[in-house]
Amino acid sequence: MLKYFAGGNIHTVYEAGFCGFTLHRELKRQGIDNSVVVYEAQHL
Repeated sequence: MLKYFAGGNIHTVYEAGFCGFTLHRELKRQGIDNSVVVYEAQHL
């Protein structure tokens, strides 16, 4: 995305399952501001 929106600020939000943090780490590595929402039922 940064290739097509050079100089822009990209923000993402998504709901992560138990293995969803790999995507989070990759987005952060690429300089994308990412927020993760963890599915509450996983903590029960």
